[in-house]
Amino acid sequence: MTKLVERLEKPSTAYGMEISAEKTKLMTNDNKEIKGNGHKLQTVTNFRYMCSVKGVLRVPCPK
Repeated sequence: MTKLVERLEKPSTAYGMEISAEKTKLMTNDNKEIKGNGHKLQTVTNFRYMCSVKGVLRVPCPK
């Protein structure tokens, strides 16, 4: 996962963009610390994407 973040970070920086550690969440199966733009990225066990929960927890979509 670290290599993937590094591969994303290099071209993003070339275009003046950066990875926001506040907005970026990672779902991974290892416990390694992963950094983006020099900041530790948060790991989660589930996340909501377009009213669908991905991961281990099932949460109803708000209406």
